[in-house]
Amino acid sequence: MHILEGESQQEPTVIDREKSVFVIDGNALIRGMTKLPQTFGEFGDMIFHALAKASTVHFVTDSYYKNSIKTIERSRRSQSAVHIIGGPMTKLPRDFARFMHEAENKRQLLSFLLARWQQPQFASLLRG
Repeated sequence: MHILEGESQQEPTVIDREKSVFVIDGNALIRGMTKLPQTFGEFGDMIFHALAKASTVHFVTDSYYKNSIKTIERSRRSQSAVHIIGGPMTKLPRDFARFMHEAENKRQLLSFLLARWQQPQFASLLRG
């Protein structure tokens, strides 16, 4: 990448965050997190703070339908226990990668993140 940047004849583009729309691959962001915290509440906060600081951000993830061919195939390849996310104080599983192999766990995690980010304490952190 650095070689390509060095060979470029154009000046670097400055991104105006107020006029730009950022589309974040939520699955990649979640899976790319290292040094995971103890609880799902802390994890939700960590993901939120990792989002781009801009006026428009779209956090996009896959859909996990219960009876889809993709879900059935994933279940056939690797099974993981369903982990109930009871709230922000629920402990993250020790093997988070295995947790993410189960479609129901991913559905719950995404629902939890949506509910968490709708809490009043996040409103003051939003821009625009």
